Amino acid sequence: VWRSWLEAAKEADRRRVSLYFHLADLGPGVAEEEEEVKRIKSLPSFRKVVPTVATGWCELMAAQVQLAKIALTDDPLLKMFVYLPHDSVPLAPLGATLDALLARDPGTTPDGPPTRLCPAGVRGLDVPYECPHAVEPHWNRALFLKHHQWMALNRYHAERLTDVRALRLASAIFQNHYLGEPMCSDEVLPLLAFGIPSDLLEKVDELLEKAHPNMLPLVLHGAYRDIPSYAARLSDSGLRQECLLYAPWKGCHIKDGPSHNKRIKSPILATNMSAQERQHLMGDLLQNGVLFARKLGKSDENSFFALSELREANLQRILKDIGSLPKAPHRLWPQTGISTMVTRIRWNMAPPYRGLPFYLLVVAFLGWMLVRFLDFPSLLLKALTSIYIFIHLVIFFCSIVLHEEYNFWEPWYTFRGLRPLEL
Repeated sequence: VWRSWLEAAKEADRRRVSLYFHLADLGPGVAEEEEEVKRIKSLPSFRKVVPTVATGWCELMAAQVQLAKIALTDDPLLKMFVYLPHDSVPLAPLGATLDALLARDPGTTPDGPPTRLCPAGVRGLDVPYECPHAVEPHWNRALFLKHHQWMALNRYHAERLTDVRALRLASAIFQNHYLGEPMCSDEVLPLLAFGIPSDLLEKVDELLEKAHPNMLPLVLHGAYRDIPSYAARLSDSGLRQECLLYAPWKGCHIKDGPSHNKRIKSPILATNMSAQERQHLMGDLLQNGVLFARKLGKSDENSFFALSELREANLQRILKDIGSLPKAPHRLWPQTGISTMVTRIRWNMAPPYRGLPFYLLVVAFLGWMLVRFLDFPSLLLKALTSIYIFIHLVIFFCSIVLHEEYNFWEPWYTFRGLRPLEL
């Protein structure tokens, strides 16, 4: 697939691409793996297979740092660093893909192309409520920083991703405040590192013990307020919300149907699609500005994936209809209907500043008003408060038993799935 994509491109376009690979399962002396490395090295624009670092499901951060670090030192002229999984396929010809990736945004980054990342979104607000990768509307607003791992970084943000000072402080913030909900390190750490003000990097050692999301304007003046404020802060930092890679998450896309299970951990493999349906989907994705897709089914060199004519035909149709490739959608996939009243209430009751739930302040204030001005019996108020606490504790312990990944006990756990970054 990738060979045909690169070989079909103009020679000038191929010289603008450098391919770096991290092979998680690479081991010495295994014939199949050695053959795979030979095949990778034969690709046009191949540059390097980087030394393998420890990774696992939900923890690709070490590989992301390794790839960026080696690419930065290997080629000082690289402008854009695009992370893609092994099962992804390109949807547009190489020339059009590069034009879209390298397009400058004078409003935010006059010196180069902006970084693109794909926020996970909030269930029922900006993505469908059944979308399993999104955050719950009642979670702490700082968790709104969750994003997909597959990003396109400009050189500035690639350098920040390899800055040991930024990684140490971002890791401390993650360890202190992002283990209360099921969230992968590679879904938060990059944006935490990008959002740290430069002046804080000079005093990292004294900040590690009190590391907090409030240190980041992206959180304090963005995510804590509302979705438009968060989007504005991202834009001010040269970060554009664009989902460049499509994955068929069940419950997120209208054709997938509801998931009925928000604990789904990975996108599904689209094995039940016909070749015609896949071709139609590829055209629709490109028309929405999506440049890559994954898990679209098994492919080989003779399948429609390898047909450069399909990509070229889709591109020409789009250019004829709208003149150029549009910007990719800001979510996978954006909510199309109106949010329910319950979702809005849960969002507005989410813990805003420093994790203090807003509704607790309201309840305390109303209780004080009842006793102070309405002669509400204080003993009755204490009884109602005790009942509320008892019910809350029942829910608390039931959540530990029934939903280990989503319970309130998680902040006191040591997250076994996360290996500390080797800084």
